Amino acid sequence: MIKILIFVLPFLFLQSDSFDLRDLRWKQRILCLQGKDDSKIEIQLSKFDKLENELIDRKLKVFVYSNGNYYSWPENGKLKVINHFPENKNEDIGLTLIGLDGGEKWFATEVTNPDKIFDIIDAMPMRLSENKKIRE
Repeated sequence: MIKILIFVLPFLFLQSDSFDLRDLRWKQRILCLQGKDDSKIEIQLSKFDKLENELIDRKLKVFVYSNGNYYSWPENGKLKVINHFPENKNEDIGLTLIGLDGGEKWFATEVTNPDKIFDIIDAMPMRLSENKKIRE
């Protein structure tokens, strides 16, 4: 019994400070923000303020890589590592939209109006199917 506790005890105190984007496949769409210009990242995030219902409706989760740190937005949950985060494209700002299937659907290198992102999502076949089911 003591040997089991010695083996299991260290695992009980491990914090979940890393995350794998593949865990959200078929559950959430993902928008990854990253870049060299933190002010542009902040401007982009501010454009999503007060759009929580639209994000939830489209199953869209936002993750950010800024100043060497990963975090989820708007919770600002700091994460040590996000596995399978899109590679930094070495731009001032990079936005990568990942679909429910885990595939990259869209990439931009400028601050973008959320309506454009929502329009891209709303035109996706799975989103059209979701909307059809809601209407029925």
